Amino acid sequence: MPRSMWAPPTAWGRHIHDLRHTGNTLAAATGATFQELMSRRGHSSTNAAMVYLHAAKDRDRAIADAMEEIVKQELASANDKDEERAATEAKIN
Repeated sequence: MPRSMWAPPTAWGRHIHDLRHTGNTLAAATGATFQELMSRRGHSSTNAAMVYLHAAKDRDRAIADAMEEIVKQELASANDKDEERAATEAKIN
């Protein structure tokens, strides 16, 4: 149905459908499956659920940044252990 046929927007300029779309976009961002998205919306096809998976694509940068942080922490931890080991060996020798 064309957007022009929907109910008029609320006082804050949004349509009720926008809330529904936002809810499923957020569900997709959390990793909801096609089946879960379809169930939430009452869709019978995966094509309709695909609309909400753009959220997963938008999260690529955040996911990459989080992975980078994990690697940095692991490398820093390994470096600290190497420094401790070297200091211990220096005391022994």
